[in-house]
Amino acid sequence: MMDRAVQKELIENFASLLQIFQQIDWRDKEQTNIVMEILRDVDDKCQIGLSSIRYEQYHDMLQTLKQTITDTDWSALGRAETDECRGLCREIVDYVLQLLRGEKEIKKEIVFLPYKASMWDSLESVWRALAEDKEHCNAHVVPIPYCDLNQDRTVKEWHCERDLFPKDIPTLDWQTVNLESMHPDVIFVHNPYDNYNSATSVDSAYYSFNLKKYTDLLVYVPYFVVGRRWPELQTNLSVYNHMDYMVVQQDDMQIAPMRFSEIKEGEEPYLYDFVPKEKILALGSPKIDRIFYCEKHHQIPAEWLDYIGGRKVIFYNTSISGILQQGDRFLKKMSYIFDVFSRRKDVVILWRPHPLIESCLNSIRSDLLDSYLALKQRFKDEAIGIFDDTPDIDMAMAISDAYLGESSSSVVSLFGYAGKPIFFAEDYTLWQEPTLEERASLQIGTHIVDNDIKHSYFLAPHYNRFCRMDWESGEITTLIDFGNTPDSKNYATFIMDEENYKSYFAPGSAKTICIFDETTGERQDIPYDNPLESGNFCGILKGERYLYFLPYRYSAILRLDKQSGELKYLRECVEEILPMVTAEHMELMGPACWINYPNQAYVASFQTNRVMNFDLVTGEYSWQAVGPEDTDCCAIVEEKYGSGIFLLFPRLTTKIRRWNTHTGECEVLDIEDYPENYQCQTDWWNGKDQYKFSGIVRVDGYIYLLPCYGSMAMRLNMVEKKLEKVDMGLPFAWEERKSYYFLQQSHLTSVGCLWSLYYQPWNDTAVRGIQFAYDNRLYWYDFHTLTYREVPCRLTEKQTKLWPTPIEQTFGRMGKDIPYATGEQRTLRSISQFVDYVANGTHDREKQREAWSELAQNCDGTCGEKVKEEILRRLG
Repeated sequence: MMDRAVQKELIENFASLLQIFQQIDWRDKEQTNIVMEILRDVDDKCQIGLSSIRYEQYHDMLQTLKQTITDTDWSALGRAETDECRGLCREIVDYVLQLLRGEKEIKKEIVFLPYKASMWDSLESVWRALAEDKEHCNAHVVPIPYCDLNQDRTVKEWHCERDLFPKDIPTLDWQTVNLESMHPDVIFVHNPYDNYNSATSVDSAYYSFNLKKYTDLLVYVPYFVVGRRWPELQTNLSVYNHMDYMVVQQDDMQIAPMRFSEIKEGEEPYLYDFVPKEKILALGSPKIDRIFYCEKHHQIPAEWLDYIGGRKVIFYNTSISGILQQGDRFLKKMSYIFDVFSRRKDVVILWRPHPLIESCLNSIRSDLLDSYLALKQRFKDEAIGIFDDTPDIDMAMAISDAYLGESSSSVVSLFGYAGKPIFFAEDYTLWQEPTLEERASLQIGTHIVDNDIKHSYFLAPHYNRFCRMDWESGEITTLIDFGNTPDSKNYATFIMDEENYKSYFAPGSAKTICIFDETTGERQDIPYDNPLESGNFCGILKGERYLYFLPYRYSAILRLDKQSGELKYLRECVEEILPMVTAEHMELMGPACWINYPNQAYVASFQTNRVMNFDLVTGEYSWQAVGPEDTDCCAIVEEKYGSGIFLLFPRLTTKIRRWNTHTGECEVLDIEDYPENYQCQTDWWNGKDQYKFSGIVRVDGYIYLLPCYGSMAMRLNMVEKKLEKVDMGLPFAWEERKSYYFLQQSHLTSVGCLWSLYYQPWNDTAVRGIQFAYDNRLYWYDFHTLTYREVPCRLTEKQTKLWPTPIEQTFGRMGKDIPYATGEQRTLRSISQFVDYVANGTHDREKQREAWSELAQNCDGTCGEKVKEEILRRLG
């Protein structure tokens, strides 16, 4: 095919002939030779650039023209005959000009406009496919300038990274390329923001609304890869209004809500709700192609090769968000990981910190900067591994055999598509290898103590089991193993029915309600409609015939008929509070309820000031606002049975409400009424308090408030309406932990109740089974005397070996966006175990690739070729 520049040259030459023909003296051999030379040049270039069929058409016309010029005896013609011959020549030239201007066999001029060299991998495979097709395309790479911006959007500094591009990529100086005169057939870009980015900006000449003026097709290729869903932050971009097409990984991508999103789970829109479907090309990602390319074309620094020496390489990724959110815990985690690898001679760690960590720490968390720099220096001084600060992350990924780090990084997906094992190390309470005692300690969730105080029944969330413990011997027996792999589904809470000795389990991420009969050992699973990924239910109300499963995030209360097993969905009562809860978590209701037997229950909304009066027989309900709007609720307790006066205790806010249901009056105790020196840990992201209370016990005219992230236990004197600090006589302070392993747990792990408490709330039961986070020991605590009896709550050495699932069996789907990976889980799966696994080299890469292939088209390294074919097809 002919270059467009040649076509332009020929058109200009033929246009000049039209001018020449008006004045030329054909009797002048010198002037005639100039014309003949132009015609020969045109003929030669058509023969070189066009197919034989197309060339013959031009050749025939050119030959006719040359023959007319050479065979005519111009000196013998009169004026009229000369004008007629000139006219014939001009007609032939004009016809050839029309052919040239409409010529289809012209190479497509395609321009790539990357701005950051580190993002070139999002375009590279498309460029390679087009550049290799020299018959049909001319592909040009023009790195364009961009600037860092000040907060007032003035320019801080300009950059052009042309010199940072790979040496085998020919690039053009942006200052020499005039897109307006060139008018390429296609322009590819990977910057979607135009003038709407507060941190950086390309030169305004390269905003999408300007580029569209100079090309037939403007194609946007995202600079990132995602999991199964498209980020909500990327749904309203300037480029969408001006591009002709965008390349995405797969069809019908749902939106992944961002933090504090208004999108509710189950109602997620799709990308095509924001971008016209006809503009979306679901062809994969060139970034995936880059991994395959790098594996075939290694360009590893010599010093890296010497250091690796044939050993397995594990890529360690540290992000900005992780260190900002976790702070000192993150640094301790880094130190622990460095310790693990410093002891290994068979595996190499390749650490690639985010390049902006230091500048972000300097401006946002300066208190962490020195410690971070010290860790960085230690890594280098002790030669713990390879420190990668090169601009090309793809080569580091290509030579790595596995991924270790955070789940939120886009790098994860690339390892997923490459079939290399992925391990998430995001438990920031684990800073060293756990001891035998720590491995044996068992954290328990909901637990119930039988009436004769001989056994506890509880959920063990880390192992995803339902267990029974003998209070005399401490022996722990598994009654149900729900599974302990990433795709296993957990249960949030349970109740035990003393009438039929069955246990009923409320699904957290599980897709069924589970019923267990201890007398027969039989288990029944009842599926329910449209379960969410996690956090479906977190409370159960028991009536005489029905059980009501209270939603944490699910959009209905489930009513289970204990006799028939029939499920009914009560949606209207939930819909009334849906507009009032925050969409990020959509926490609705749960354990914050109180039953007035036989048939009435008060159920408080988690995030609002609303309370529902609910009939356990008919399902009739009514909501009402109780007290100030800026309140929430973790528990509701009747001041005295039958009084109709309730205390509502906050979750994240501070107001304690005393509500008189007879008069509607609501008194409030606020933070100034809390005991002196009370504090609560805050969430780093928003600076707000975390959960206040984890256990609430009413006894002897007091309500005891046991802390979750608060600094002390206190009690409410219901007569004096006064909060006071209380010394529970424990052998440790609330903030103390026996070792680092227990440090991040809230002050109280679990409060267990007698069976009878669920059915006779009018009794002030003074004893509770309480597990404290000091070291996960279980205490049988008497609130009359403020004394306790201790039970270790420990697994046997044999159980610590048998209960954890072998790491190779734990790979699977983790959430909506990670189809195949595994991760740290307390003492069950550790970083050291993962390193052993990688060193053994037994990972099933094909199984992983197959799982990840659901998330992207052409994830076999052919995306660039498919994009080329589709764009050329659409050009015609």
